[in-house]
Amino acid sequence: MTPWRRRIRLSSALSSQPASDGLVVLAGVTLLIGLTALLALSGAPRLSVLALWWRHLFGLFSLPLALGVLTVGAWLLRHRSADPWRMPWSRAVGVELAAVATMALLAFAAGVSPAWPESGVSPSAGGLVGWALAAAGAAVVGPVAGIALWLAIG
Repeated sequence: MTPWRRRIRLSSALSSQPASDGLVVLAGVTLLIGLTALLALSGAPRLSVLALWWRHLFGLFSLPLALGVLTVGAWLLRHRSADPWRMPWSRAVGVELAAVATMALLAFAAGVSPAWPESGVSPSAGGLVGWALAAAGAAVVGPVAGIALWLAIG
């Protein structure tokens, strides 16, 4: 048997094995982060600091992001016997780019001010992440072209 056929046989035998403990731990941590953020955003009193932090980072996109993290954790746990590398990566990257572009466009809608960190006012619409992305786009190509850039990416 040639070496490349032996490698194909070995790789197909490895992909049919059950999931490793690392994947189950990753699924559990992802579920925990998503559930904790969702509970904090729903108004749990002991998690109010986490809710403020989450809203400060992600703005209006905080609730959809918490639901998305929870969904990814549930998917990983449900498909723990499947090969995680067979995930449709182009779709996953597309969703990530759309989420990032949405946060940047929300920050543009609220008005991007390069002097925001000095003013101490919390970024509202796109959160800190959206503000940083929108400010970087506006600094590199200008505000109008920055909006067009994030629309094209999203």
